[in-house]
Amino acid sequence: MSKLTYNTRLDFQSDSDKDKIVGMLEKQRFAWNECSKVKFNIPTNSIVLLHGQFYTKFRQSQPEIPSQVVISAEQSVLSAYRSIKSNKQKLEKPPEKKKLSIRLDKRTYSYKNGVFSIISLEKRVKCSPYIYPKLQELISKYRFCDPLLFGKDGETWICLTFDIPEILSQNKLAVGVDVGICNLAATSEGNLYQDKAFNGRKRKLRFNKRKLQSKSK
Repeated sequence: MSKLTYNTRLDFQSDSDKDKIVGMLEKQRFAWNECSKVKFNIPTNSIVLLHGQFYTKFRQSQPEIPSQVVISAEQSVLSAYRSIKSNKQKLEKPPEKKKLSIRLDKRTYSYKNGVFSIISLEKRVKCSPYIYPKLQELISKYRFCDPLLFGKDGETWICLTFDIPEILSQNKLAVGVDVGICNLAATSEGNLYQDKAFNGRKRKLRFNKRKLQSKSK
């Protein structure tokens, strides 16, 4: 299974809907940075410890931010710290997120009939991706994983990652070989292979074997 990503802009029904999504991305970035400050003082990469020390206090101070957005920030922070640890980087201060982005999942978005329904600070916002021929082909053939929603150059984009199954080569050419008595070998394609000298030696061997058996009796 291989993966193929495709980025496309989102088309909103109104500027107000677009502002709602941008506002959600800004709040998610704020939650990310605040969560990073808490994680910096936790020695282990435990989602339980991070959630316990961050979630309740943050939600009480920022009740307008949906819980799904806060949980997404926690998971993203933990993933970032794991990557930093695997790369053996030393941190002198908590990492800071500067770009606007969020990894969507089944709690924060849905997709049906070419329309996304994405969480915001208020109600969910419906928007449609710009469908180009290549993207239309991918959507019609394959399913995409949890998309990445991000802001770029004043526009809102979505990155779709498709799981592409690997096509196994089908070689239909095969040859069967049968080892026989009269013929040395016969293939499934009808080719016969004979060795008269070899067959003569086999007959002589059988004759001598029967002769010895008769004398022993």
